[in-house]
Amino acid sequence: MASSLIVRGMLAASTMISLSACGVGGGGGIASAPAPVPSSNPSPTPTPSPTPVPTGPLAATQDFATVGAVVRGSTALDGSDVELGPPSLTEPIGFRYSVETKTYTLSAPDFVPGALVPDTSSAWAGDYDIATGADTSRLQRLRVYLNPEHRDGSGITLTYTGFGVWGGVTAEGARTSTSGGIFAFGIPTAASDVPVTGSAKYTAHVAGQGMIAGWRGPIAIGGKAELNFDFSRGTLTGFMDPTLMDDWGPTPLGHYTFVDTVHGVGSPTFSGLLAIDGTNQPSGFLGRFTGPGAGELMASWFAPFFDPWGDPGAWGTMSGVWVGKKD
Repeated sequence: MASSLIVRGMLAASTMISLSACGVGGGGGIASAPAPVPSSNPSPTPTPSPTPVPTGPLAATQDFATVGAVVRGSTALDGSDVELGPPSLTEPIGFRYSVETKTYTLSAPDFVPGALVPDTSSAWAGDYDIATGADTSRLQRLRVYLNPEHRDGSGITLTYTGFGVWGGVTAEGARTSTSGGIFAFGIPTAASDVPVTGSAKYTAHVAGQGMIAGWRGPIAIGGKAELNFDFSRGTLTGFMDPTLMDDWGPTPLGHYTFVDTVHGVGSPTFSGLLAIDGTNQPSGFLGRFTGPGAGELMASWFAPFFDPWGDPGAWGTMSGVWVGKKD
């Protein structure tokens, strides 16, 4: 199965935003703990068995820190004329694990908060439906995928950080409206545990999707990001090298340099803009450290991109998350 699709019919007329179990971005490299494989003959009323991510200690109920990129759109009934709004990085996304019930609860923009219910018809254990509130017998028109597969073999393993995708239908009529996005979640680093001396380099996987209004998409975005922190000075430099993933293989989308970064001494959070030659369209990223001693990190981001096979001047917008760890 091709690894080029970050979504299956994202924002299409009769489908919801979702993440291909074949691997978001295709060119990733963050490996998570193996997810449990569902039985080939599941019982009619299976006990929820959540993907054990992050793999850090979850001896108690955990409210994860989150970052995410929310995208809303609509499409004509025949699937043509897809329209997307600009990505949003600031809307709250709630994600919680209950050790008592061994379930995750997602509070996603535009949907009722609900428990994730494993899709036993799926061959992949990270594939979930979401219940309507506390009633796990009723499902919303919403799908969630946790920690999709990565394939580039870089060997990076995350312990305190994970990511996923959610999306679904919010309204139907002359056009079908949808809402969803990509989010990262993790056990946050306490401010008192952020280093205030020395420096460190972090390598992160890029997971995202791109869209060119009125033409084609969404397109899977992979690649890598590098973040360099000087903890004693409270500074951040770095770059993102995103890659367009489709059936023809990975295509580099350019070198995005961090500018106007914000990171204070001892701060568990950071932010900045992404600059690339040829355009001054809006961009940005918001992130935070995860795990003990700021050993890992996560961030949400959005930026313009030039479609290498589009007409001259065909710039689109891409958004997603970074998840990574200290080298």
